[in-house]
Amino acid sequence: AATLTLHPATVNIGAWEKKEWPGYGRVWWVGAPVWLWIDTDDSLAWGAHTVTASDPTLTVTATVWATHVTFTTGDGGSITCAGPGTPRAYDLNSLISEHSPSGCEHTYMSTSVLGDPASNYVVSATVIWRTDWTATNGESGAFTLTIPGANTPTIHVGELRVVTR
Repeated sequence: AATLTLHPATVNIGAWEKKEWPGYGRVWWVGAPVWLWIDTDDSLAWGAHTVTASDPTLTVTATVWATHVTFTTGDGGSITCAGPGTPRAYDLNSLISEHSPSGCEHTYMSTSVLGDPASNYVVSATVIWRTDWTATNGESGAFTLTIPGANTPTIHVGELRVVTR
């Protein structure tokens, strides 16, 4: 017998943690695209595998791979990405309007309530895995597996105000 245990993926959002604002979690701005991605360090959370099991009369081979990830954004929205998304590093010189190269992003159009971390948006993800299998007796098939993410990060969405003098 052969087994393959898939792992829940770690969900990430390209918003920044502000140590000066304890309790807010990650912070981003209304109207600016926030990047979404899952970690790819663990191939059992995002990757491709082939497993084979045999007995004296039959061999079954299965190929399993992550096909896409769907993020729910906490504001009623969702986005499905063909890949795991692109990580966004904290960089004060990058523009907040910069789009994710993978297109895996979401733009919040409503702010969280100032001073109320409970109003933050909760982000979750589900990775869809496809399995194709074949047997030496000529049988074959396919099915999908849905693995929820390992975590649900929160994001405080605020307004960015510009003051001129």
